[in-house]
Amino acid sequence: MAVSKTDFVRALQCEKMLWLDAHAPQYKIIPPEVQARLDAGNAFGDKAMAIFGEYVETTSYRPDGRLDYKTMLEKTQALLLAGTPVICEGAFSWYGNYCAVDILRKTERGYELYEVKNAPEIRDEFLVDLAFQALIVRKCGVKIAGCFLVLNGAECTGQVCVELDGDRYALENVTDKIRPLSRVVDSNVFRFAKLKQG
Repeated sequence: MAVSKTDFVRALQCEKMLWLDAHAPQYKIIPPEVQARLDAGNAFGDKAMAIFGEYVETTSYRPDGRLDYKTMLEKTQALLLAGTPVICEGAFSWYGNYCAVDILRKTERGYELYEVKNAPEIRDEFLVDLAFQALIVRKCGVKIAGCFLVLNGAECTGQVCVELDGDRYALENVTDKIRPLSRVVDSNVFRFAKLKQG
């Protein structure tokens, strides 16, 4: 794999992090409190998959427990061809650069991309993450109708709020913020891929 969305966000913050992740992973230490936040974010994301009702998830694993990217890519293409209304963890690869979109929602104008974050407000790194996904998805030939963040809506006021099983989700349309970031992604993605491989 060339660059994933996590690789890209980390490299934009600090290119040395990407190099270390790729070439010296034994030095990557995740403190327990950080792991707890990551686990809570994953649980939040899993529950958010149902915010638009029924969905199909592409997540697949190999016998050794690692993600099966090839199967996920194949499933995603089959679901897109079938016109599936809501696809979760839709997988895309362009020149080896990879992303899995939390939620893809079909509309009359194309697909809306939703990135789920267990945070109460928009952060710059969330926008970069979504811009990376938008570029890869668009390069794979999928028409994008809009880009959205799904945030923790516990204090949701003034935004589009969705309640599901006692949780509240705030949907933020960030399409206009993603467009200028696409140029940043496009101009760095192959450079970061070389850094990761070198």
